[in-house]
Amino acid sequence: MNSRVVAAASRAILASRPSSVNQVRNSSYYKPAASWYPPTLNELPIPQGSWQAAYDANQRKYNIHLAIGVSFFLFTLTVLRTSGLVTLNTEYPPLPDEN
Repeated sequence: MNSRVVAAASRAILASRPSSVNQVRNSSYYKPAASWYPPTLNELPIPQGSWQAAYDANQRKYNIHLAIGVSFFLFTLTVLRTSGLVTLNTEYPPLPDEN
């Protein structure tokens, strides 16, 4: 008797769930918005000003960034080497005694 009640309840629960076939959307139903139009090259921004001035400003910024990064790396490397936390193996290790 209990198995019939459980089977009937499980069938009711499974029947109430949508099947996986109904969950898949068909792309043929997609319609773009009424205000949508295909993009054109006329929508691109028009360059203004000297490209050389913009290039020089960008290069100045990038070179400052590079200099700060290199100096921070060298500072970190120097601190680690002088504190003894890092051995860079720039010298040959001492030979073991042959006794």
